[in-house]
Amino acid sequence: MTINLMLPLVGDKKSTRDYLVTILGDEWPLSIKRLHNIMRKRYSYNVSYQAVFKTVKEMVSQKILKETKEGYSINMEWIKDIHDLTERIRSNYSTTQRMTAVKGVIDTKVKDDLMVLTFETLFDVEKYLYYLEKNFLFKFKGQTICRAYHHDWKFWFYTRAEHNRMKLLSTTKSELLCLCEGSTVLDRKAAEFYNKYDKVKVITGVPLAGGIHTEVFGPYHIQIILQPELLAALEKLFRMTKSVKNLDYPKFIETLEKKSEIRVIITENRAVADEIKKKMLTAARQA
Repeated sequence: MTINLMLPLVGDKKSTRDYLVTILGDEWPLSIKRLHNIMRKRYSYNVSYQAVFKTVKEMVSQKILKETKEGYSINMEWIKDIHDLTERIRSNYSTTQRMTAVKGVIDTKVKDDLMVLTFETLFDVEKYLYYLEKNFLFKFKGQTICRAYHHDWKFWFYTRAEHNRMKLLSTTKSELLCLCEGSTVLDRKAAEFYNKYDKVKVITGVPLAGGIHTEVFGPYHIQIILQPELLAALEKLFRMTKSVKNLDYPKFIETLEKKSEIRVIITENRAVADEIKKKMLTAARQA
């Protein structure tokens, strides 16, 4: 049976169910007789013993309350589900409000465990990913974080930031696996930089499944979808650069600042994230 996510009311017009949750939130386990007495004496709630008995039994059948030989208490699974529900609602509302004020965000959509953000430039996307990692990714300790992308341009523009990023990652005792589809001079040089850090592994020349940038950590799966024109421009820049000294920084900056519609899709689903991570680890072993 599905757990009933009935929320207790806030205010004066409380029902018997609301009083039961309130009382058992402070003291447990309690008998029905004790619950009835507290309602009448402490809260001056005029209710019959039969009504309390019936409501308690209903809430047990709905898995809101648990019954033991000592009495009744709130079901911890129900508490967890209520917490998850309210946290998701709070996160969805606060994220939408916060993201509408972030520079570069064209659109924000949040639904259940899915969030879709649309950005104007790759620079805007990267700023948001830095924010996301700081507030979420680095809270997941001792795990394997997987990324897959076409080319690694961040190293060439955020060298110090990437250094600090890797140092911060090391404090979480997590491992970082990156699969880079490109194998150009710039890609290999960036991989050389990252591979000097403990528990960081970057492999170049690994085909990108579905042509979409992907990142997986904890229960989160992030997809970054670039417009074909932007992908083509980046591909051209990486392939035409035959040596580091010939890197055309102004041209790269122009491309990274080019107005586009870049969608960032964030899914919170442990099963999906674990399955994608498994495939990425397999691809790494086969590379």
